[in-house]
Amino acid sequence: MGAAPATEADENAAPEDDKATAQGMIAYDISIIFDSSFGKTAEGKEIVKLFPTVIKPVHEGTHVLWRKNHPFKKGSKANREQSIADELHAQENQLLMYKYLKDKKGCHDDAELELRLPRQANGELRKAIEERFVTP
Repeated sequence: MGAAPATEADENAAPEDDKATAQGMIAYDISIIFDSSFGKTAEGKEIVKLFPTVIKPVHEGTHVLWRKNHPFKKGSKANREQSIADELHAQENQLLMYKYLKDKKGCHDDAELELRLPRQANGELRKAIEERFVTP
């Protein structure tokens, strides 16, 4: 469920791309999937059961807001520290939502997020993210 490191295309996205993302897929909630013809298929029903929440859009939405609030200079790419800070913030927001949904709404466990919880509690979440952004 975690986001992969940003691609070059993501890093060079124009502000209009962020706006389109914010107004597009991220703006929808799970009921849109549920009500769609895809949501009526066997696989669609399973996906809605797996993700009856907004955990993933919280993560991706955080990236959109991060990029809006921390724009890259025109023609430049994100540096390693920016990418790590962006991903850390997205994962922290995602974990906040996940903990709320588990505690208050009885959300099922998510294996990846369950691995992140002790890392966060032990102050090791940033280190785990840094390991994904190793420069060659």
